[in-house]
Amino acid sequence: MKYATIVIICFVTACSNEIQVHRDFDRSTEIHRRTTYSWLDKKDIEARNNPLVYNELNDKRIKNAVDLQLQKKGYRLQSEGSELVVHYHIVIDNKTAIYTDPQGYYYNNYWSMKRVDVYRYREGTLIIDFMDSRNCELIWRGWATSIMDHDEISEQRIRQAIEKIFGQFPVSASKEVGTE
Repeated sequence: MKYATIVIICFVTACSNEIQVHRDFDRSTEIHRRTTYSWLDKKDIEARNNPLVYNELNDKRIKNAVDLQLQKKGYRLQSEGSELVVHYHIVIDNKTAIYTDPQGYYYNNYWSMKRVDVYRYREGTLIIDFMDSRNCELIWRGWATSIMDHDEISEQRIRQAIEKIFGQFPVSASKEVGTE
């Protein structure tokens, strides 16, 4: 029992600090040739059904962190006539991990049974989408997934996730030629 508990604690501790990052994009679109972006209008954002996740504080944190990363990559925020439209999603999933005792079996009054420990946790995913402003087609998506330490979404975790997502985002052609 003690060994299984230690394994679960090590798993949770190791995974809670790790942010997994992925991306997908339209290979026929040269996103780095674009230089300007804007945020999707609030009226077009999906229903904010979970006020613990979708609220003004998280909205501001996410947008500020994304703006900073995009500026570093050479993109400019432009309210009208931008080439890219940015949008984000937050997904919180309840997950279950099942671990069996590596020592094998334990014995009760009637027969031997395999020890099974169940651990429930929450996994958060932050998705950043870039759409073509002409037709609103998705052209680049990056997402970061991590086990949530608590039910809160901290500003530090948002910044870390966005920094990792933008580690895979292309530098704008405007920055490559030095026309910032």
